[in-house]
Amino acid sequence: FITPFYAVMRRETYTYKTVEDIPVISIYDIEKGPVYDYSHSIDYDWSLVSPVQYIIYEDGYIEGQMQGDFSGAYFKTSIQTRYYELALRGISEGLLNDLIHRYYRHYEEKLIEIENERFDRLYAASGEGNKLIFASIDNKVIYIKYSGKADLDYIISLIEKKYNL
Repeated sequence: FITPFYAVMRRETYTYKTVEDIPVISIYDIEKGPVYDYSHSIDYDWSLVSPVQYIIYEDGYIEGQMQGDFSGAYFKTSIQTRYYELALRGISEGLLNDLIHRYYRHYEEKLIEIENERFDRLYAASGEGNKLIFASIDNKVIYIKYSGKADLDYIISLIEKKYNL
């Protein structure tokens, strides 16, 4: 009876907290130049199974080449991250499969499993301007959807660096 009530009361949205304080990669980690018109939101949630949960949206514009229609010389970039720290490591595979089932459905590019001894499991898909990453590391499960020009291998290397893998 108390747990659902506490979960409702504990759910909060932060727009003032910086993403650098959260254990995920940021749009500033990925983009090499300045990000203009930056906005972000961070949703925090909690449960007995996953005491730490973040849903993070970041977007902005980076300098680029003039568009074909002369609408401007800026390129839109964004990253959506779902981060979970689980109470039990054994349930990370189930959560990872659920995230893949939920967020990979309408994507044209093939999802491939990447063999990487630094991750328990690592899946990625890369299409026209979009990259999807599903990863599990110990009791952590991460889903990232990135829209921009950065290379998929570069984003994976940033995740490795963030978790000292």
